[in-house]
This record gives sequence, C-alpha cells and structure tokens, in this order.
Amino acid sequence: MRKILHMASHLINIGDGAIHYGTRKYFSEIENGTRFVNLDVVTFDLNRQLVDLSGIDEGQFDMLLVGGGGSIDGFRNKPCGIAMPLKLGTLKEIKTPMLFWALGENLFRGQGWHEDAKDSLNALIAICRDRGWPFTVRADGSLARLESALEQSNHDYIVELPDPGFFIEADQDFSPSVFERDYVIVQLASDNYHARIGDKEKANEFFADMAKYVDWLYDKGLAVIFALHTHVDVAAVSKAYEFMDKKAMRLGTMVTGMWNLMDSHKFFRYYDKASLVVGMRGHAVICGTGLGVPTIAIDTHPKVGGFMKEIGMSDYSIDPHNPDFLYNLKEVTADILFKSNYDPSTINSKGAQWDNDLRSFLHNYLEK
Repeated sequence: MRKILHMASHLINIGDGAIHYGTRKYFSEIENGTRFVNLDVVTFDLNRQLVDLSGIDEGQFDMLLVGGGGSIDGFRNKPCGIAMPLKLGTLKEIKTPMLFWALGENLFRGQGWHEDAKDSLNALIAICRDRGWPFTVRADGSLARLESALEQSNHDYIVELPDPGFFIEADQDFSPSVFERDYVIVQLASDNYHARIGDKEKANEFFADMAKYVDWLYDKGLAVIFALHTHVDVAAVSKAYEFMDKKAMRLGTMVTGMWNLMDSHKFFRYYDKASLVVGMRGHAVICGTGLGVPTIAIDTHPKVGGFMKEIGMSDYSIDPHNPDFLYNLKEVTADILFKSNYDPSTINSKGAQWDNDLRSFLHNYLEK
C-alpha cells in the first residue's frame, strides 16, 4: 500500500476539493489501497513558515505529491517559485520521490512576472529535471502562458495533464433541498475584481448586469443558486443582491454556503442537478463541463477562457468587458435552455481523451 504525503490547500476553495477528489479517484483506481495524508499549505503560508521536510526520508511516506491548483502566480518572495512553502535547497537533498501535480499558471491579464519569481521557478524545474521528478501543469493554457517565463529546456520538460477536478463525481445519495422550478448555478468571484473586471464603476456595472440576468431568469420560470467556492465569493453575491429585484431575490434565489473541501462530491451535486452553470472561477467551468452540465464561462481570467478553448467550447465563453455582455449572456443562455442548441460531443470526446491521458501518465509513473 502506497502512502502519499499530499501538500496542497485543503481548506479554502471547493475547487481544490474537486482536484483532490479526482486525484484520489485515479490514484486509488490504479493502486487500490493508496493512502493520502494531508499537509495543508495555508497554515504555513499565513504564519510565513516553510515546511520542514527533514523527517520525510525516515520511511514515513512513499511519495510527496505537491498540488494541484493555481499556485504559479508570478509573485515575488516565493522560495521555490510556486505558492508552496518549500525551500529549494531542501529539495536537492531529500530522497523521497516528488510529483508536482496539475499546477496552474494563475496570473491575471496585465499582471507581470517578478524576475525573482521567474528565477525561482526555473530553479525548481531544473531540480525536477535533475531528480527525475515530473512537473505537470493543467490543460487550461498554462503551458503556453508559461513559455515567456521559462528557459526553453525547462518549458520542454513540463507535462500537460487534464485538471483532475474535471472528473469530480456528484454524490447521488445527497439530495440538496432546492427549488421546485429548474435552476441555474451562478458562480461569482469578487477577489481581485480590479484585475477581473476593472475599477469600482466597472465592477458595479458588472454586478448590476448579473442582477438583471438573474431577474430575467426568474421571469423565464427559472431559479438561481449562487455557488460559493470560497469565502470571498460572499461579497460578490451580496453585491449582486444590491441591484436585484426583491421578488426574484427572495423567491427565486438561494446561496450554497461554504463546504468542507473533502465533501466536494456533495457540494457539486448542486451543479449536477442544475440546468445550466454560469461561472467565473476555473473550477466552476471545469466541474460543470466535467459533470455534463451545459456551462457558460464568464471570462475574467486567462485560465477560464484557456480551459474553454482546450475543451472546444470557446463559443460559450463570454467577455464581461464587452459592452454587449448582458445581451450576449442572455443570447447564449437562450440558445442552451430554450432552443436546445448545445452540443456536448466535443466535451465528451475531449473527456475520453483526458481520462486516457491521466491514466496512462499515472500508470507509467507509478510503475517506475
């Protein structure tokens, strides 16, 4: 039985929970009985501490799994080039095999790289090359976006894999209390709204448009469930409520609340039962499409549009900066819900390919 120390965020974002669910699913299917021990990075980050790996070579673990998640952020003061509390010098010494898993380039549009972040990331991948440890990134355009920051030999070493969160499974035994009418999942994000949307005036326009969209859905006989992926999403929903018709708000909407990441398969049952998913965050669209639910992306981050392109669904990615944003969102929604103009065949084909890619990679890696 393989015992894996899993270094990742296990506390903050339900999208990370979907990654961990998919990760455990594939590891366990390939090697029955695989045991994971969580090492959460958030506590170390908040306390500005590095993880002490001095005891890892004492036979406690067979592997150190790092990620996944959008931890490649280009910020300075990252000791190992990614948002993980690791020291490069330590990585040169430990004997326990490491796998850097489904990481994402997470820079916003217009955000530049700090030079020390480039240097640290190049140094990290060089260590992986020297040690024979895979360094993998998720298929959301991350590999292409990393090209400008990396030395060619390091960029060539990276393996692109599907985000394991795509393979989230909804708990069919869990029946959330929802509306009698069909509903749409709307997932809004308010962190870094300057980078996502623009200044305060632009942000207010966006949330007002989202309120009008929810009012429109209610008039069409649909309800809305606002899906909270992380704590800061509360502010986004609250902002939309400021502009919303009171009747639609009180009779036609609800909010999921926050969930334990290890219960992500229950949380995404809300998605599984929805008629449509409309989302800003990466795992809103990754998990929506993975569950086979028609999904519209609000493209406020390169990883969101990048994922929709990878899966062949760019026509369902809406630019919130377009003056016709609300009109476009309604038109695409109408095509899906009222005209049945939604063909999931490209998603199904890509999903089958990704399933094979993930299994093949893990088979080859775990057999070494």
